[in-house]
Amino acid sequence: MFTEEEYKKLIAEIPNSEVAEILFTVLSKIHNKLEYNLENMTEQGLIQYDMFKLFFKQYNTTLVLSNKIDYIFKSQISYIDLKSIYNLIRSLHELYLTYHYLFLGKHFTNINGNEEHNFKYSVYKLSGLKDSIKSFQYIKDTPLYDTQHKNKYDEIIEEEKNLLKDIKATKIYTELPAKIKKEINRGNWKINKSKKMSWSDMLDNTHILKEYGVLEYSILSQYAHTSYHSIMLEKAHDYNLDGLLCHLYILTSVFIASLSDTFKLNLSDCSLITKRELALIYDFMNLAKNQSYNVEEISIQEII
Repeated sequence: MFTEEEYKKLIAEIPNSEVAEILFTVLSKIHNKLEYNLENMTEQGLIQYDMFKLFFKQYNTTLVLSNKIDYIFKSQISYIDLKSIYNLIRSLHELYLTYHYLFLGKHFTNINGNEEHNFKYSVYKLSGLKDSIKSFQYIKDTPLYDTQHKNKYDEIIEEEKNLLKDIKATKIYTELPAKIKKEINRGNWKINKSKKMSWSDMLDNTHILKEYGVLEYSILSQYAHTSYHSIMLEKAHDYNLDGLLCHLYILTSVFIASLSDTFKLNLSDCSLITKRELALIYDFMNLAKNQSYNVEEISIQEII
């Protein structure tokens, strides 16, 4: 670790121009660490890894777009695709909230952490199976539906039935009110013990201050949509890239913190990442919570 004086000095010496690369380097180091252990991962561990890979790729794509891209057949003309950037950052916002909810969040009282995470993961998987079933049903009565489709459809139906049976046998499910059980049966996975949750609700107990997260998600959504307001927002944008990408850096830092906890990476001992990299992660985590931590007393695990 480092002292508060070291922390402030490290942060003061990091220019805005280096932030994107520093965070990329941390993601790359984590990627290499996880890749080395893939064979020993459980099904949930592999899903966590898949989510991390998706986050890493979309982080990189966002940076590519923010550095301008050329028209394919008019390479002399380049532009920054603001709408795509906002869409990607909104996707990363939802991915972080999903990851934290499934593998770290506490939404069911008096339940063992692993038991809760297994339950939520099963409900999340059930929702995916139901989505797949819907996709097959769209083509079931068309000439596109062939024997291969039918075999896969039957396989998913059986898997969905068995998984739902397992979910209903859990203690958490049996103690849920009828309205939440209905949500699960409908394929909704964003639930707690009393209601179907929104993306705003998902901010509870995360690394991000709820008021900030709600505001930021609203802004991201306004740009992502195709309303008149959305078109005017893009037209009036000042292309301040530091401001545009700040939430991307916050999301990356808090996601790294979640990875540190779920994969037991212990980033705070600086054996995997440098003090400079850790200081930058702290700085954006402080922004996410809108408060200061005493870096001499608190490790990254305690911030999590």
